Amino acid sequence: MNLKETVDLIGQEVVEAAQRNLGATRKINGKTRRRVASGRLKDGLAFKNLTRNNKLVLQFGVNDEALKQYADVIEFGRRPNKKGPPVAGIIEWMNVKGIRPRGKSGGFIKLPESAEARANLQRSIAWAISRSIGIRGIVGIKYYTEALQTVLENRGDDILKAMEKEIETRLNLK
Repeated sequence: MNLKETVDLIGQEVVEAAQRNLGATRKINGKTRRRVASGRLKDGLAFKNLTRNNKLVLQFGVNDEALKQYADVIEFGRRPNKKGPPVAGIIEWMNVKGIRPRGKSGGFIKLPESAEARANLQRSIAWAISRSIGIRGIVGIKYYTEALQTVLENRGDDILKAMEKEIETRLNLK
């Protein structure tokens, strides 16, 4: 296998490992969390094998422009005491996850009859969640970083073998 084929294989393995990392259940601040709601980010992970300045460049990211900022927040987290995320995104997440409103005692409350009142309630809950995220921040899960480290540790010998095939060595002593 030549170097380009090896790099393509490694890129695919990193994307698959990152998808597994995203779907994994993990403990964050003492609570069990799974960071996949709709699966759009997980399905949108991709890599490109580029050549720049005669060097192979393996670039990881997402294949959808709308997911870039979200992917960045999930990878690296969000610092506390900053502006919260957009309320529209929180509302979408609430709908996918089936988040229902709770009362002061912690039990679920009955939703209002009118669609407008339900939308207002959902908007106010989403605003409170957004504000809380802005104040507390979010811990990143390093799904791509961990995947890249793991695959490179496992595939280091394959890269060296492929490089040996690609590089010709000569001694010109005369």
